[in-house]
Amino acid sequence: MGITVFKDGERRYFRVTKAWNGKEHQVYVRIGRSEKKALKEAHKVEADLELRRKAYIERKKLSGEGLIHEDGRIVGLQLQTRHREGRKPCTEFKIRVKEPDKKAIFKSVSVNSHGLEVAFDKAVEKICDIRDIALGSDVHKKLLASKAIYLDEGEKLLTDADSEVVSTTETEQKKDKSAGFLDQLKDSLQDFLKTKGASKPASTRKR
Repeated sequence: MGITVFKDGERRYFRVTKAWNGKEHQVYVRIGRSEKKALKEAHKVEADLELRRKAYIERKKLSGEGLIHEDGRIVGLQLQTRHREGRKPCTEFKIRVKEPDKKAIFKSVSVNSHGLEVAFDKAVEKICDIRDIALGSDVHKKLLASKAIYLDEGEKLLTDADSEVVSTTETEQKKDKSAGFLDQLKDSLQDFLKTKGASKPASTRKR
């Protein structure tokens, strides 16, 4: 994209290209006697296309278009549970926001720390902050309307995480009991052998 030279037979043009809304927009500026003058005109065309592109992005942002998936989930917002050996599973909202012409921004909000509903609200606020969406606006309210979907998903994740903790704890308790029983059996056997050795007649002992 940008300004490139295009040839059509003997004729030369500056081709100005900008893309938005999934479409590529092109304008051709004929290069006549003065290439410098044509290039200046091409830069004006490029600036006009850039204004149109930014205006489209702003309208899209104000309407909330492109922020909600068809299934009702928020674009760039996911619930995930991280499993760490020896520690309780951590459930959190993972945020990924990619604005045009900017690098992707990653954030997270812990459900374990804030609770499911509060964590969701905080995650939406972070998204609004990154996307420059006013809190209390129609778009903010539109994002909050997805809460029920995430609450249902979150309850299941938290239930599964709790079940995993209980299962792990029970397994560890069983291991501890088995280890304790083996230790007791070992001690009893050692006591038995000591007692048996002490009770042997003196004549049978080595000198």
